[in-house]
Amino acid sequence: MRLLDNSGKRWLITVAACTALLAACSGGPSQKEMSLLEGQLKNTEAAERKLAGKKAEKAGLESQVARQKTAKSALEKKKAETLRNLSDMSAE
Repeated sequence: MRLLDNSGKRWLITVAACTALLAACSGGPSQKEMSLLEGQLKNTEAAERKLAGKKAEKAGLESQVARQKTAKSALEKKKAETLRNLSDMSAE
């Protein structure tokens, strides 16, 4: 499972470019800037983990729905057969 989609990669590239630009222009990022970037990185990683969990949850729910649809179809078939049998019995 991929953790980063195209927009996530673009975001990380943008952050890296900004960091490089700051380093080139000011002789290096300040401690405050580094702290902000580290905080953003931690938030991004947490969001990616949450997204991965939600995708796994979605896959599980889709699987459950598929099983329930299969069971419903089997029950509907059995009901139709039962109604047909009852109809045949009452016709006799």
